[in-house]
Amino acid sequence: MNTASKKLAPHISGEASMWILLLGDMVIYALLFFMYGYDHRQEAALFRESQTTLNAGFGFANTLILLTSSWLVVMGLKSAKTNQRASAANFFKYAMLCGAAFGVSKFIEYGLKINSGIELTDNSFYMYYFLLTGFHFIHVIIGMTTLFFMRRHVLGENFSASSDNSISGLESGANFWHLVDLLWILIFPLLYLIG
Repeated sequence: MNTASKKLAPHISGEASMWILLLGDMVIYALLFFMYGYDHRQEAALFRESQTTLNAGFGFANTLILLTSSWLVVMGLKSAKTNQRASAANFFKYAMLCGAAFGVSKFIEYGLKINSGIELTDNSFYMYYFLLTGFHFIHVIIGMTTLFFMRRHVLGENFSASSDNSISGLESGANFWHLVDLLWILIFPLLYLIG
């Protein structure tokens, strides 16, 4: 392939296998959102009443944390592509710290709910609350692990900003982290705001 046709070819961010994983994840969440919507229609009053026990401040803070982390990942990827390895590593590290801050916030929020007597089995709304946020929290942990390996890779001997394999791996990790952020942007209003 000559240079001109290579420049015109569309660039797909990351690896195809990661896109298959992300699509599968989105299908699972779409089914959960559909089930939530159906049950919400069946028990609208219960869902509205239960929703008032949630603290939207936690949800809003977590949204800001994850949006910040996604921006840091974008900047880290941009730095990696221009071979600014130390800068990229720092951006990925700060994104991980945002993930950790999200985790601390969720533990505090879960603790407050449990201490006030709210449990997964209390009603349908709380089942969805713990299921959706818990499943998302697992994604945050996987995403933080991915960011750790992205940071390690960009600092490693085998990293090359001109290598499609090096950049493609980082893009795949970044895409997963952006999915984590996108899912929270959907979960937050669904659970905390829309009555």
